Amino acid sequence: MGKQSQGKGTTKETIRVSMMILSLLRSDSSKTIKQIHNEILELGVDIGERAIRHRIKALCDDFPQHIKIIEGMPNGYRRPNVTSKNSFMTPSEAIAITLADKYLDTILPKFSKNLAPYLVEAEAVLDDTYSRKFKEWRAKVNFSNEQFSLMPAKADPDVLMNIHLGILENKDLHLNYFSRKKNKNINLNIVPVGVSYRGRLTYLLGYFYEGDMCWLPLNRVNKCKIGDRIITNQKFKLKDFEDEKILEFSYNKKIKLKLKFNKKAGHIFKETPISPKQRITETANYSIVEDEVMFTEGLVFWLCSFADNVEVMQPKFLRQRIIDSVKSTLEIYED
Repeated sequence: MGKQSQGKGTTKETIRVSMMILSLLRSDSSKTIKQIHNEILELGVDIGERAIRHRIKALCDDFPQHIKIIEGMPNGYRRPNVTSKNSFMTPSEAIAITLADKYLDTILPKFSKNLAPYLVEAEAVLDDTYSRKFKEWRAKVNFSNEQFSLMPAKADPDVLMNIHLGILENKDLHLNYFSRKKNKNINLNIVPVGVSYRGRLTYLLGYFYEGDMCWLPLNRVNKCKIGDRIITNQKFKLKDFEDEKILEFSYNKKIKLKLKFNKKAGHIFKETPISPKQRITETANYSIVEDEVMFTEGLVFWLCSFADNVEVMQPKFLRQRIIDSVKSTLEIYED
């Protein structure tokens, strides 16, 4: 007899042995590793008992919906009595799908309603597993914004599906959209470029045929119909919106920023710098942070959130902007 297989790796032999093990198991009675090993040998497969133990452990970890442990001395193994679906989705894959659906719903590819069965399958896989550790993982992880945030706005599922299809097929979109500025519903025809998730709001990014960029919160789109025109050469790409900081209400110009932070706040720029080109000078009591950034309203809001932990040193116009903002705030609180 030649050297027995060690059962390691992901070779065809390993997969074949795993499938043979599953085919030997029954739902009405359990088998020990030794019994399974003897039956495998009788089938003409020259493999050691240790390798069988390794393959069974892998099956229990990766496909617990197909194999059940009967604890004892020694443990027994059998097929589950009832399986809701002949699924080969693993628990770790099921966790990834359910978490993605929970936190990234608006940017997941919703090209059809056929995504729903995969979510049902994922939940079934998590329910079928003999160990609760995979299902309980969802209670051990969380996604949250660094600062105070509002509840995210909800987008209509049918609207979202058509928007995603339009982006996928490079077609124009006909929208019925609530304009907050005009305080009424209006009809728009746009070329979609992409979707951007911003926490509280998710935006449809695109442009009008006249050429102007647009960024529309998805929750304000009442209806969406995919047009007939196929867009072969798009005027803008998603990177254009990112470079111009459109969703941060950019003024489309760069400024040389110089900030003075106290020690309590300045340490964060060591862990999370503004950019790779950031320069930081430290003293005993404060830190000077310098960088070149795009001037946006988002930058102003961010600086104001530091309150008395920061002093804007440059540029002068931004320093004055913060001073005026502080004075205006004080007027509100004056008796």
